[in-house]
Amino acid sequence: MIILPFTPFHWGISILIQSLLIFLDPLALFIGSIAPDIEGITALFILPGMELPLHGPLHSFTGAIFLGIITGIFSWLCFKYVFPLLVDQFHLDLPFTIPTYSFRCSLSSALIGTLSHIILDAPLYNEMDLLYPLGIGNPWYNIVPSGVPYLLCILGFFLGAIILIIRLILMKDNENS
Repeated sequence: MIILPFTPFHWGISILIQSLLIFLDPLALFIGSIAPDIEGITALFILPGMELPLHGPLHSFTGAIFLGIITGIFSWLCFKYVFPLLVDQFHLDLPFTIPTYSFRCSLSSALIGTLSHIILDAPLYNEMDLLYPLGIGNPWYNIVPSGVPYLLCILGFFLGAIILIIRLILMKDNENS
């Protein structure tokens, strides 16, 4: 079994989701898609002597919802207050307008990210308790070969990147018309 407490693989699916649902808040989606890995980072690098689980309560649907709410609020505040303040404070002349996302959009985007993380990790890690704190364990463990989630993430990255590039080209063409 491969144990990687923080992998950029989750961003592959996020890129695909963002390319298909362009209206989503990308910051919330991308942070949300890796937020559950704070457990692995904490267990391995911050508190290594504590023998904390790599895939504990935050790698459950309950934990994903909790992290999604926090991530959604964080992203919404960044786009609504922090980014505009930084642009004004440092007199930045950006070639684009900072987008605004509704609270509902930021929250939904973050939840899509955190829940996709759980769905991708569940077939890989037996120690996950998907309905924490109910203690039912992980019935999704080994439902597909371990390479499938990684392959989905890699394919998602390339397909999503292609779709985003095509969208950018089409936007440029529309601006020039």
